[in-house]
Amino acid sequence: MEKYSLLLFDLDDTLLENSSWFDDGLVQTLAEHPLTKGMDEQQFLKKIKQPPRFLIDKLVSGELTTFEFKRERWKSALDSFEVNIPCRTIRS
Repeated sequence: MEKYSLLLFDLDDTLLENSSWFDDGLVQTLAEHPLTKGMDEQQFLKKIKQPPRFLIDKLVSGELTTFEFKRERWKSALDSFEVNIPCRTIRS
C-alpha cells in the first residue's frame, strides 16, 4: 500500500466546486439524468455556485450547519427549475 504525505479534505467545497472538471461532470450529469434532462445546465451551474443570500445569512448566523447549507443550496437551485426533490434525499 502506498503511503501518502498529504491528505486533503474539502469540507467547504472550496477545492472541488471551483474546478473545471466538477463543472464538466455536473453539466454532463444534468444532461443525462431523467429529472434534469433538458435543463439549462449552464444556468443551473450558475445558480449552484451563487446561492441565495438568505441561505448564506442563515449559515453565517448559525441557523444552518454547513451540511444543511449544502443541501438547501442544491434544493434551491433545483427548485428554480421546478425539479422538486425532498431536501432529506439530497446528499452533498
